Amino acid sequence: KVNVRYYEGVQQIKEAFEDQLDAMKNTEGLSLAGSLEEVYACISETYWAEWDARFAKQNSFYRILAHNTEAGQRTAASDKQYKRETRWIKDFPLRVNIEVFNDVVLIVSFGDEIAIWIESKILADSQRMVFNSLWSLSKPFN
Repeated sequence: KVNVRYYEGVQQIKEAFEDQLDAMKNTEGLSLAGSLEEVYACISETYWAEWDARFAKQNSFYRILAHNTEAGQRTAASDKQYKRETRWIKDFPLRVNIEVFNDVVLIVSFGDEIAIWIESKILADSQRMVFNSLWSLSKPFN
């Protein structure tokens, strides 16, 4: 059965990421992160540093594909501290975040201030294949 949740506004987007944090214990998360500048314009880097610190305590790991920008470089610089690996892809101007974990795909448009949580094994497995294909084309920041 497919379960869909809709979040609107900054506070509800934070709720979606809190739900994600709860669901991601002992697992791998994948993030097509798009523009981290847009993410940080919507929700502060301070919030994300706190979120990342809680994530790092959960015995989980994250792989992130982001734009090759200052924000992407800052994120990659703290990868070891937060149990993740951040890479970039040339000419990939994605403007939404697509998070994949367990059987969930979480699509977030920080510019539109909306998030859509889709619980579907088929969609999650398909998005994992897309992510892994792009990951094979990506480059480390350092």
